This record gives sequence, structure tokens and C-alpha cells, in this order.
Amino acid sequence: MFPSLYPDGYRSLRTWFFRDWLVLAIFVIFAGLAIYPVLGSFDTRIIGRPADNIQYVYITGRVAEAIRSGESIFTDPQLNYPDGLLLAATDVPFLSMVAASPWTSLFGPISGYNLIIFLSHVLSGYFAYLWILRLTRSRLAGLVAGLSFLLAPYRIAHSYGHLQLVSTQFLPLFF
Repeated sequence: MFPSLYPDGYRSLRTWFFRDWLVLAIFVIFAGLAIYPVLGSFDTRIIGRPADNIQYVYITGRVAEAIRSGESIFTDPQLNYPDGLLLAATDVPFLSMVAASPWTSLFGPISGYNLIIFLSHVLSGYFAYLWILRLTRSRLAGLVAGLSFLLAPYRIAHSYGHLQLVSTQFLPLFF
């Protein structure tokens, strides 16, 4: 349809991938280390001891089910019966849950929850890398900043049960 757009888009995607594949691989490795307790059983084990993470697993599954059935993702008619529960009044990271909903529908809510945590780590590091790369034009500075943000003790500690505090991937994009 628009032949001139395809080669340029493909070329820029290829350029981006060849420029950043090693950095992305490093962030994937360190994000995997950050959630290593669940790597062997990604779809049956939740990182951390049972607490708020159980609620987030449930809501991750609820969002995927609501999208699949055409219902509102912001309410849950099963909770707080008969009135339902307004999920929009909670601190749930809906954008992450909506993005993970195809995965959640295929592999279950525990797997979707773990995927959100994993991708939040990877993208937090990568977006911090891009921000510092743009400011300094130094890939090494960007890599150090990205790893520092990905492995910040605050983020790692909260990945064991507080999904809303781990979903920091969009903060570097703001700057």
C-alpha cells in the first residue's frame, strides 16, 4: 500500500536491534537473576511469600478474563458481592496487565504476573539506558544507569509482592 514506508520502517527497526541487542540481552539476564526463584516454575510459583502478590495474581487473571469476555477491566462483579469492586480505585498497574493479557490468557494468571515483573525489570533498565544514552551519548554510562535502576534494592525488594511499585518502566520515559 505504502511501499516507501516499509523499507524505512524495516531499516530503522533493524538498525535499532543491531545497536541495542547486547544491552537488551544484558538486561534480560539481570532481570532473570532478579526473579530467579520462579524461573523453574514460571506458571505455578509466585515470587515472594503469600501477601499482596496473591491479590495481584487474581487481578491479572481478572483483567485478562474481562478483555476476553468484553467486560470492563475496571470492575470485578465477584468481589464485594452484590455491588462488585471498583478495581480502578486500587493501585493496580492496568497498562501492564492489559499488555500481558494475551500471555495471561494462554498460560494463566501466575505466569502473567511473573511476566509483568520480569518485563518491568527489563524495560526499567532499558528505558533508563536510553535516557542516559540520550543525555550523555555514552553507552557505558547508559548501561551502568540502566543496571543501577533495574537492580535498585527498592525495586528488587518490592518485586516480592508489590507489583505497582515494580512497574517503574515508564518513569525514565517521562524525563
